[in-house]
Amino acid sequence: MSSFAFILISLCTFGLIFLLLLIAYRMKEISSQSKEINKRLKFWLSERSTGLYGAQQSPDKDETFARRVLLPLGEQVGNWMAEKVPYNKQSQMRKLLIRAGFRSKKSLQFFYAIKSAVAVSLAGGVLFACSILGKDIQAAFGLAFVTGAIGFIGTNMFVDKIAGERQQSIDKVLPDALDLLVICTEAGMGIDQALLRVASNLGSKGKELTEEIILTNRELSLGQERAICWANFGERANSEELKNLARVIVQSEKVGASVGTVLRNQAEFLRVRRKQKAEEKAAQMTIKMMIPLAIFIFPVIMAVTMGPPIVKLVSTLGKMS
Repeated sequence: MSSFAFILISLCTFGLIFLLLLIAYRMKEISSQSKEINKRLKFWLSERSTGLYGAQQSPDKDETFARRVLLPLGEQVGNWMAEKVPYNKQSQMRKLLIRAGFRSKKSLQFFYAIKSAVAVSLAGGVLFACSILGKDIQAAFGLAFVTGAIGFIGTNMFVDKIAGERQQSIDKVLPDALDLLVICTEAGMGIDQALLRVASNLGSKGKELTEEIILTNRELSLGQERAICWANFGERANSEELKNLARVIVQSEKVGASVGTVLRNQAEFLRVRRKQKAEEKAAQMTIKMMIPLAIFIFPVIMAVTMGPPIVKLVSTLGKMS
């Protein structure tokens, strides 16, 4: 117990010293970078102090400890972790983050920083709990390593779950959006203007699809090739229905067919497919209900129906013997 506590205290002390040194280095770097900005703002600050711009206000409260220290520290940790990961893994993770709705340039770095923080926190918590309970040193370190690995991998599963829920919400609202798109195109609007009109009328339930439509419209406005824009439209959400819709629109534009007719057929197809999925889930309910019936309901029924005769039979046999 004493040796384990000594090792734990040593590790905590080393981690604290390393964290303090890293924070001091980051603060020094921020201070050196801000000198030039302070020189440029010196005249403005002098005018502000004399009252030309009104009463002197308090410092910016947004510049908290988290913004000044924790976010830059997390960015540095994420950059260091990203350098250790192969490029193909980084590309896959970036696609997963985009599908989950995290499109910031620094989202990958912060994701790796969060993964590291979760793993270290869980491992440290397990070590602390084992030190209190008096567990063996090797078992404690093994359990801490396993817990940290679970936390490191579990963040990927969490982001994957968010991406799946986002895809399901897009697929759920897509048939209604296609109906609105058909109405707009048949009224004489172009496909680009119709997309914006649909995005403005989807509401809160279609927030994810609205974001994808706005991004696609921006790409089209910037002059990127339309086939690439429509391909990205389906690839960002990883939705097969969006991918099929993008292919249909691209083919109709290449052939010169009526976009309204194509969209109407696609809307009918999605509506039939959604009905088939609902029927499939309804058919699966009878099979899924067998598990709770067999575990919770059938034993109770058997106990109620067969319990009294069995008790009576046992008592009768006991009297006979």
